Amino acid sequence: MKEGLIFANAAVKAREENLFSGDRLSRMLEADALQDAVKILIEAGYGGGTVPEDPNDFESILSAEAAITEKFIDGIAPEGAGFECFRLQADYHNMKALVKARYASGGEEGALRAGGLIDIDLLRDKLERENPDINPYADEAVAEIAKAAADGRPSPRKVDTAFDRAMFKDIAARLRSRSASEELKEYFRVYADCLNLASFVRTLGIGGNFAFFEDVFMEGGSIPAEDFEKAFQEGVSAVAALVKRTPLAPYADALASGDVAGFEVARDDYLLGIFRKNKAEMFSVAPVMGYYLAKQNEIKVLRIALVCIKNGVDKQEIRKKLRELYA
Repeated sequence: MKEGLIFANAAVKAREENLFSGDRLSRMLEADALQDAVKILIEAGYGGGTVPEDPNDFESILSAEAAITEKFIDGIAPEGAGFECFRLQADYHNMKALVKARYASGGEEGALRAGGLIDIDLLRDKLERENPDINPYADEAVAEIAKAAADGRPSPRKVDTAFDRAMFKDIAARLRSRSASEELKEYFRVYADCLNLASFVRTLGIGGNFAFFEDVFMEGGSIPAEDFEKAFQEGVSAVAALVKRTPLAPYADALASGDVAGFEVARDDYLLGIFRKNKAEMFSVAPVMGYYLAKQNEIKVLRIALVCIKNGVDKQEIRKKLRELYA
């Protein structure tokens, strides 16, 4: 039961104290063995006290923590602010996995993600129908993929881009509501711009043209497709000018030089910062949304760190891959 904004923000404030700090993460990165790094998670009570028999099964701890976070947020998230835009990302991820599993053998269903708005079994049932009736955007993507399948097995890229475009159309429609959080609108506007900029650079890198780029262009950003079309005439020299139209302007030269991975790390840090700067505003939805994103980011950072430690990656290289923490 949702008890109101003040209650929700007070609840997340109490939990912020348990977020991973930079010091605790540093301790993990200094661990000599995976077992020692996992022990730090266990000591922190991560995953509600989940203790795997084998330290290589650290994913069980991270998954348990993600489930705990989803349940907590589901009980307090303020209605009408657009919070569901975060949740539906899991739905579209699951649509991709389920549709790929239909057209190709393999373990796609093993990649299903909890925390969406639609029950996975219901989603599976809908996707098996000729008219899935999920929402207009998802239904359009399903029809597009089915059409491609008539000429042969659709590529994974086709499935990904169809559902990604549908998701951003869905999000843009939801954020047109007057009650949608301004922070959330900025988040997805910048997110869409950054995805398009990274796609632009990748397309240039493989010698692709605007038609190739247009297939992966996501709606909802501040830079329209027409501006990217003009930029294709200039090539890589146009990258920096486009980036400077976004809040990621300081990273314009890095992206222009082809450092897409570094740009994406900077993007994630900026997006988290949108909510961090207002996390003390108790009459705003920023604290709740910020905490939710902080946990998502935290779990992502810990997963990267643990995978790298498991595989013996140099500690300095690990640090380059990590995003900022919220705490």
